[in-house]
Amino acid sequence: MAGAVGACATGIAAAGDQVAQPDGHYGLRAFETALLGPEHAAEHARLRRAQRTAAYVQGPQPPRYSDTVLRGKAALRAQRGKASQVGKWTTPPFPIPTWAINAAMLPTGKVLFYSYIRPSKDSAGRAALWDPSKGTGPDSFTEVDPPLIDVDGDGDLEKAPIFCSGLSMLADGSVLVVGGILRSHGAYTDPTGHNHVFTFDPWTETWTEQPATEEGRYYPSEVLLADGTTAILSGLTEDPPGGVPNDQLELFVPDNGDADSLGTIQRVPSGDLQMHNYPHLFELPSGDVILAGPNHDDTGLLSTDTFTWTNLPQLDQDRIYSAAVLRPEGPQGSSKVTVLGGFQRDDYTPGYSDSVATTETINASDPNPQWQHDAPLNVPRAFENTVLLPDGSMVTVGGGVGERPDVGNYGATASDKRVELYDPGTDSWRLGPAEQEYRTYPSTALLLPDGRVWSAGDDGNPLGPNGEKSTSDTAEIYSPPYLFAGPRPKIKRAPSQLGYDASFQVRTLGADEQKAVLIAPGATTHAVDMSQRMVPLALDQVVAGVGPKLVSPPNPKVAPPGYYMLFVLNDSGVPSKAVWVHLSE
Repeated sequence: MAGAVGACATGIAAAGDQVAQPDGHYGLRAFETALLGPEHAAEHARLRRAQRTAAYVQGPQPPRYSDTVLRGKAALRAQRGKASQVGKWTTPPFPIPTWAINAAMLPTGKVLFYSYIRPSKDSAGRAALWDPSKGTGPDSFTEVDPPLIDVDGDGDLEKAPIFCSGLSMLADGSVLVVGGILRSHGAYTDPTGHNHVFTFDPWTETWTEQPATEEGRYYPSEVLLADGTTAILSGLTEDPPGGVPNDQLELFVPDNGDADSLGTIQRVPSGDLQMHNYPHLFELPSGDVILAGPNHDDTGLLSTDTFTWTNLPQLDQDRIYSAAVLRPEGPQGSSKVTVLGGFQRDDYTPGYSDSVATTETINASDPNPQWQHDAPLNVPRAFENTVLLPDGSMVTVGGGVGERPDVGNYGATASDKRVELYDPGTDSWRLGPAEQEYRTYPSTALLLPDGRVWSAGDDGNPLGPNGEKSTSDTAEIYSPPYLFAGPRPKIKRAPSQLGYDASFQVRTLGADEQKAVLIAPGATTHAVDMSQRMVPLALDQVVAGVGPKLVSPPNPKVAPPGYYMLFVLNDSGVPSKAVWVHLSE
């Protein structure tokens, strides 16, 4: 019987396993279920899984799934192109002091990143700063470990375990860090979160413990609102046995600016809603906050007037560990959100979940908003990072094949190393050059003020010959195509402070640039960037011999208060290096 099943499975797989359905899903299992029944189809699925597991690439290199078995054959055949078309990895991997599980771009030009001290993963956090102006050597890093606290009430002090927390930028340029891991084993069968809250001041490079949330939060998300408060949602509480969702909405209200004053945490029960860990949240020009996955039913609009939810249509599928972006539209802001890749857990074969290449987009300002399948990626990806670029394009970095029982979230193919570039002119993604290290779970990527992209993280890869995790991390730097497209504009002078709906003058070297954008610095973890947004600026006029006179965003719903990178672009779409401006009422 086993031989018959194997022959049957092989025959059907040959006919259907490589055929993607119109919506981008691989529909073989659904086809088999309808044809053979659920039990027989499940047996076929188990056989295919065994075949795929046997197809690992073993040897002196870390184990990887074979590209010829999994997917991405067409991607590997694609032309890599010139640097002026697809960009280039210009800085090879360089060691960093700890894994970049969480990372944020600071208005000082430095990158904050943090993780844990192995092997005491449950009890000690570690944080560092990277200063790009000092290169990539040891002298470019500064340890800024979080404070000592009694995180679990046992009387012992530990460096606060802030990794796997939420993180976002505040209006004053500080980083808000909420929660983190509490326990992941022992008497607890699933992870739990602590309720500690911290801010990191980029100017003094110091941490401050803020009032705690009501319950623990492991894998929460944050979103900055127009009034300068930050909404906090989701995560897992401290309750045993672990894995208990936190459905509370809380607001972090910053301090009043007095010396030694702290912020406050406010509970808003009317906005309570249970959702998956690390949800995608964006404030819209309407003032509402959109919830856009990762579960297919994690969709809705949160009114920031009443803090109540209204429904939106569901995503076509779960998109666990997907990336998502608020698409740049124009000076009046954007209500258009795209969710990219991710995976849906496989009920037929527990432990396996395949990432997808499909994407979905919704425009919440439409009278009847609906999710629509959008331009797909070339390679199925989960745990990837998508970064907004100043010329209106996007780059997707890293990711992997999904979940596997033997390597967990760390499986990847050679195709996953290649970046993908979104061209808004053709509404399509194209493959670019490959970085040297796999960047899966949880990796990070950030836009730097010089227009390059930092890529780091993944606390497992490169896996050892027996699947053991790496004991160190690296970062790499990607230069997008615009850095190979000719001379760059240069900002000679720009205001450091901006109000809303105000005209302001920028002095440039060529004095004829007519385009400019503001980009909020990223704050990212687990494929979720909780801060990045790009707002194109309206052009008032070009002052001869001086440069563009621009108009700042119309209100804080379009661009919440805070620090932004100001880029000017020439007619070829080449951006300047950014200058930092502070936007406030």
